[in-house]
Amino acid sequence: MDKPMEIFKQRQQPKKNNSQSANFYYFRGISHLVVGRFQAAILELNEAIEIDPNHAAAYDNRGICLRELGKHQEALANFQKSAAIYQKQGKNDDYQKIIAKIHHLYSR
Repeated sequence: MDKPMEIFKQRQQPKKNNSQSANFYYFRGISHLVVGRFQAAILELNEAIEIDPNHAAAYDNRGICLRELGKHQEALANFQKSAAIYQKQGKNDDYQKIIAKIHHLYSR
């Protein structure tokens, strides 16, 4: 492979271990989620979580995808993880939203 093409391909990949690259995968996941490609969204959200294990929104949206795929227990675990992270980060409004979602979806 020639050098310019190699450099181009390297720049298309986000650098690992920073919040910007976690967000790169997070938003790619969201783009799949909104058009109903839940499996593809999960793969991207997995990458975001691998880079930033405290990315609460990635857990929340992965939970949404899992729920849409009928994987209710896995979805619940992701919602709970998201809530725990938000609580730990002191983001009480986000924490309350996730708790309300859990009660709405699983208290029937």
